[in-house]
Amino acid sequence: MSKEKEEKLAEISARITKVIAYLGETANSFATKLGYQRAQTIYDIQKKKSAPSYDFFQRFTIAGYSAIINFDWLLTGEGNMLRSEEPSHSLPVPEKKRHLIPLFDVTTIGGRQYDADMAAVSTPSEMIDTGDWFQDATAAMRVQGDSMSPEYKSGSIVALRQINDQRIIMYGEDYVVETDEIRVIKRLQRADDPSYLMACSVNQDQWESGPMKGHLIHEPFEIPRSSIRRLFLVLGEVRRNHSCNIIDVVK
Repeated sequence: MSKEKEEKLAEISARITKVIAYLGETANSFATKLGYQRAQTIYDIQKKKSAPSYDFFQRFTIAGYSAIINFDWLLTGEGNMLRSEEPSHSLPVPEKKRHLIPLFDVTTIGGRQYDADMAAVSTPSEMIDTGDWFQDATAAMRVQGDSMSPEYKSGSIVALRQINDQRIIMYGEDYVVETDEIRVIKRLQRADDPSYLMACSVNQDQWESGPMKGHLIHEPFEIPRSSIRRLFLVLGEVRRNHSCNIIDVVK
C-alpha cells in the first residue's frame, strides 16, 4: 500500500472512530446496529487493516446514521461532522424512503486514454439516491475512458446490481468486473477456456498508423474467473438533474 493510501485509510478510520464515540457506541454495539453478525469489520477499520467498503456505507445509511452524520465529511474530511447545527442522538424518521447506493467516482487515473477505463479499486466517493428507477441497484460507477463508447461515454454514471452467484453469466451483457487490482466495465463473452471470461469493448476504433495500424485500439482480453472479487450487472446509464434529487434513465 502506498504512503498516500495509508494516510487516507488512517484519516477515514479516525473519522469513523470519532463517529462511534459521538454516538455513544462501542465497536460491538455499532456493528450490531449496522447488522453485522461479528464486529471484526469495525475492528479492522479502526485498526487501519482495511478500508470501509461500499457494503459498510450502505449499512450505515440503512441504519439511519446518514441523517445525522455528514457523508461528505465522513468520506473526505471536508465540512462538519454533523448534518445539522443542533446535534441530536435520536434518528429522525425519513419523510420518504430513499434508495441510497455507493458511487465509485474515480476522477484521476494515470495512463493513456484508451486504457483509462480500467479504474483502480477504491472506496466510494459518495452515496447517491436512484429514486424509483433502479430499486434493485446496489452500486453506481462513473465510467472512465472511451472503450465502451458510444454505449457509455466517459464521465457517465451507470447503475449496477451485484451478482452473488458468479457462475451465472448472461453472455453478451455488460458487466463491471472487479479484481484486487482493477474495476472495469466490459461486455462479457464466453472464452475458449471455461475458467476465463472474455472482456470485450464496444468501441471498435482501430489504429490508423504505426506498427499497430489496422488493429483494434481496445482489444478483447481474458479475465480469470478465480481473480474476480465482485461482479456487477450494468442496469443502465443514469443522469442526475442537479436542480433536484431526481435521477433520470438515459438508456
